[in-house]
Parts: sequence; C-alpha cells; structure tokens
Amino acid sequence: MDIERGVLQKKSPRAMAKSVLRSVKKSRRKKGSTLSSGISMMTYYSNRAGSKLPAERRRTIQKAKDEYRKLAGRAKASK
Repeated sequence: MDIERGVLQKKSPRAMAKSVLRSVKKSRRKKGSTLSSGISMMTYYSNRAGSKLPAERRRTIQKAKDEYRKLAGRAKASK
C-alpha cells in the first residue's frame, strides 16, 4: 500500500487519518480490511521509529489512529 509522502509527519491527527484512509481506499495492494490496513500502517511507522520518536509525536499518531477508527466506521473499543 502506498501512502502520501510526509503524511505521518502532519501535525493534525484528523488530516493524517483522512489521508491514510484515502490512500487505503484507493490502494489495490492491501491485505486486510480498510480498518486494519490503515491502523497497521500507522502502528508500523510508530514501532519502526522506536524510542527515537518523541512522546508528542507518538501521542499525535495515537490520536490519528482513534480518528481513523471513527472515519472508517468503527469507534474505539472501551477498556
């Protein structure tokens, strides 16, 4: 799956989520559902950066994942 260049560096979680969702819907090379593909892409980026990813950036990506779930039609499961 290809995503827009620099999308995971955006400041707005909503803009990040919308861009990833647009890329997932357009892609023909995704393995799972629309929901799992987008979440996986953001998780992969976060894990790949590891401890070098600042806490603020990690929080932004987590908020983007929550926003993505809303946009993709599934709210986050309560704990």
